[in-house]
Amino acid sequence: MATSQRRKGSYHEKWWCKWFEDKGCAAKRQPLSGQLGGEHGGDIKIQSKVGGLVAESKYQTEGRGFSFLTKTHNEQQADIYLLKQKKGPSFIVMEANSSLAERFVRWLGRGV
Repeated sequence: MATSQRRKGSYHEKWWCKWFEDKGCAAKRQPLSGQLGGEHGGDIKIQSKVGGLVAESKYQTEGRGFSFLTKTHNEQQADIYLLKQKKGPSFIVMEANSSLAERFVRWLGRGV
């Protein structure tokens, strides 16, 4: 990865870690952005009261939509995907058929 891309990825991973920490979750960047795999997979590890999550952080100058997300999901499995773009909103995305999504929807149903 080119130095400027690595620096940009690092900046946005730190941005997401701070975002999660500001909301009460411990978030830590993974060594080499998860290239080591195994317990070091993913870009960010998030710890919350309900358990740990693996997150992939992606930054785009302009959002590229579902084809980009599908490719990322196929190549870099994670519990959630953190999508940030230069202008416009940022997104936290999860696969609907995942156990995380099922737990999230059950939590919503409880009215908490």
